[in-house]
Amino acid sequence: LLLATPVGDPGTTRWLHEAARVALQRGAPGSAVAYLERALVEPPPATERPALLWLLGSALSLLDSVGAVGHLRQAFDEIDDGPDRVAIASSLAEALARTGQARAGFDLLESISEKSDLGGEQRLAIEAQLLGISQLSHELGPRARARADALAGLEGRTASERAVLANVAYIRSNDGSPVDDVLRLAWAAYHGGDVLEDVSSDAPPFGWLARLFMNLGEFEPAERI
Repeated sequence: LLLATPVGDPGTTRWLHEAARVALQRGAPGSAVAYLERALVEPPPATERPALLWLLGSALSLLDSVGAVGHLRQAFDEIDDGPDRVAIASSLAEALARTGQARAGFDLLESISEKSDLGGEQRLAIEAQLLGISQLSHELGPRARARADALAGLEGRTASERAVLANVAYIRSNDGSPVDDVLRLAWAAYHGGDVLEDVSSDAPPFGWLARLFMNLGEFEPAERI
């Protein structure tokens, strides 16, 4: 199908879309990119373009974040409001941050966070990402600290709460806050070890949480993370 003449066949684009998903699951982003670029040439029905562009941007982000930004931006611009648009915004913000555009990524997520129809966990996941991106730009510090202060009272009962608290603890550790305050936040993020089920330990903010515990002399949770 990669070599076939494009004829606008929806069945072809759906087959290529599925082939790309399988390629990504198998750790072959280069193959996924080839399938998705060919699917867009077909071309797909207009309603299917955003999903193809989103997956293409996600695949490219594993190879080249600069190349991912344009496709993710297209997907964001073309898709209707809804959960997928929020998820695409998250992917786009991450790609922007990785290419030295942390402020643009932060601004995008901040605008998304103000949507009234976000669910509680979804909103907190966006807040966690906002706080994480803020660490890449000193100019975002004041805005991030204001958000962190508003979220410091969370208890760590859900994965999104723990992600937020890990970021808040990291921010507080760098702004001269008392050690006891930083430790309280770090332990709340750890939440009796529940954090170990949330995400791989090599992904922020949990890498930061492990580093915090290590720096504060709390070696057992650091080693477990």
